[in-house]
Amino acid sequence: MELKVVCQCGQKYKFDVEPVQGRMPFTVNCPICSADGTASANALLAQNAPPAIAPMPMAPPPPPPPPISGGLRITHAAAPESPAATGLTAHAIAPPPPGAKVKVAGEFNLGLGITGAVAGAGLGAGLLLAFDYFAGFRFPLTGVVVGALSGYLGRLLGKGGNSTLGIVSAVVSAAAVSATLFGIYGQIPPITIISIVIGTSFAWRIASK
Repeated sequence: MELKVVCQCGQKYKFDVEPVQGRMPFTVNCPICSADGTASANALLAQNAPPAIAPMPMAPPPPPPPPISGGLRITHAAAPESPAATGLTAHAIAPPPPGAKVKVAGEFNLGLGITGAVAGAGLGAGLLLAFDYFAGFRFPLTGVVVGALSGYLGRLLGKGGNSTLGIVSAVVSAAAVSATLFGIYGQIPPITIISIVIGTSFAWRIASK
């Protein structure tokens, strides 16, 4: 049967399992925060457990024939009951082999996350350059716009975040902010280094969660 568990961190994941005596035969962990989800899985198994099946009552054996007067007395021994007639037979289910991959709904994808980070940084840089060219307006928080878009789109397309995606988003954001400032001013003024640092920090915090 298939179980779907919702972790305390909000991540949903599912896996196939054959319960043993109504409980998990192995432990499961959240693929994002590694929290133990075995207790939640046991609770779901308890909710979905089928009602117990009562064994069929056994018919009483027929009475022995009456003795024949004046002759030999013949008795018939009752045949032993087969195990199948006494009830259901339990089957032990072996746990999946070590290293078996658990299917996860909405699994994190680093490649798509990096693509989103680059796209977000490019989108932010393009918007700021367009404002400067067409409206003559220089947005004061260049790093915030570029860094936030880079981290957000990276996390959105990657369906989650981690430290690697955070580092990539921060580096891409720093390069995009520097290029944007150079495109606006024709150089990178020393005071704008603060904007680069802020953009890098925003990208890291959003994409690494």
